[in-house]
Amino acid sequence: MNKLIRTVGHISVQTFLISFSFLFTGCGPNNTQSTISILWRDNKAIGLSIPHSLVKESENTINKLQIRLIKPGERTAILGKYKIEEEQIVFESAVHLTRGFQYEVLWLDSLLAEIEIPIDESVIAPELLMVYPTQDTVPENLLKIFLHFSQPMVEGQSISHITLLKNGRDTLDGTFLDLQPELWNNESTVLTLWLDPGRIKRDLIPNRELGAPLIANESYTLHISPNWKSKEGKSLLIPYSKTFVTTLRDDESPVIENWNIVAPKSETTEPLEINFLEPLDYSLLNYAIRLADEQQKFIGGTIKLSLEEGRLHFTPNKLWKAGHYTLIIDGRLEDLAGNNLNRPFDRDLKLKEKQNPSKEIFESEFDIR
Repeated sequence: MNKLIRTVGHISVQTFLISFSFLFTGCGPNNTQSTISILWRDNKAIGLSIPHSLVKESENTINKLQIRLIKPGERTAILGKYKIEEEQIVFESAVHLTRGFQYEVLWLDSLLAEIEIPIDESVIAPELLMVYPTQDTVPENLLKIFLHFSQPMVEGQSISHITLLKNGRDTLDGTFLDLQPELWNNESTVLTLWLDPGRIKRDLIPNRELGAPLIANESYTLHISPNWKSKEGKSLLIPYSKTFVTTLRDDESPVIENWNIVAPKSETTEPLEINFLEPLDYSLLNYAIRLADEQQKFIGGTIKLSLEEGRLHFTPNKLWKAGHYTLIIDGRLEDLAGNNLNRPFDRDLKLKEKQNPSKEIFESEFDIR
C-alpha cells in the first residue's frame, strides 16, 4: 500500500484509499480518530475536507488554515474557498489539485499533514503532439514557439523541462521568458513560449548586453524533458526533440495584397484556400481571420493549416452560395518574427510620430461563382 500521508509530530497516519485517517496519541483513554479526505468531482481532486477535531475553533478558524503545494525548496499557497460545515471545514481549490503532487495542511503555521493526490493508473501518459512553427527553418528573430500536448499539463514549471542547445553542444540559458502565470490556452494543452523580446529588439539594453537569443545560420535543438507531468499526474510518454536552423532576420510586415485566395465553387463544401506565401503565427491564425457574406453575416466553419502554417483552408458548415465575400483579418495577425499587419515588431521608436495609425481590421474581398 502506498503511503500517501506522512507522519507529522505525534500523528500516526494510515492510508485508506482516498481517505486519510489520523490517530492522535497522548490524549488519554478517550483518543478519537479523525479523517482528512480528498474531495472529488468528475474524477478530479477539487479540495480537502478537514474535521473540526483537528483544529481549535474560533471566529477566525478559516484564516488560520492554509493549504500549500510542496515543491523542491519551496512551498506555494493554494488559493481557494473555505467553508465551515457542521463537522468539517471544506476547502475547495481555485484550481484542481494535481495528481502525483504533494500538499501540506497547516494550522497556525503548524504542519498537520502532508497529502499526496493519488495517480489514476487508468489514465494514459500525455504526448507532445506538435511543436509550432512546424518548419525546420526560421528567422533568427523568431518570437514564439508553441507546444501542443495531448492532455492538460501542469502549469508553472515549463522552464525546468525545456532545454535549448546550439549546434548540439552549447546549452543556452535565458532564451525563453519565465512568465508567471504561463501562457496556456483555456484547456492547458497549448503553451506559448516567448523568446526574450528584450534581446530580440536591437535598441534595448538586454540585446546590447546579452545579444539576440538566436543567431542566423546556426542549428538549434529544443529538448522537452519526459518528466513533465499532466494534470492527472502522468509523465510524458517519451522525451521530445526538435532541431531547426536559422536564417536572416525578418523585419517586414505581412502584406495581405500578396495573398493568393483560391475560391471554391458554389453549392459545394470545398474549402476556401488562402496562401500567405510565408508562415504565420500558429495561434493567431486560429481566430484572427473571419469570413463574411454579402449581408455581413459571418460564415461558420472549420480551419485547417498546412504548408507549415503558410496556408489556411476554411471548410464551411453549409454549402457555399454564389456571391461576394469578405475576409476580415485582425490587424494583430503576425508572422514568425512578431511583425503584425500594421508594423514590424522591431521598429525605430523615434519614427513613431510618422507612422500611420494602427488599423484594428484589414479586409480582402473575393467572389464565389
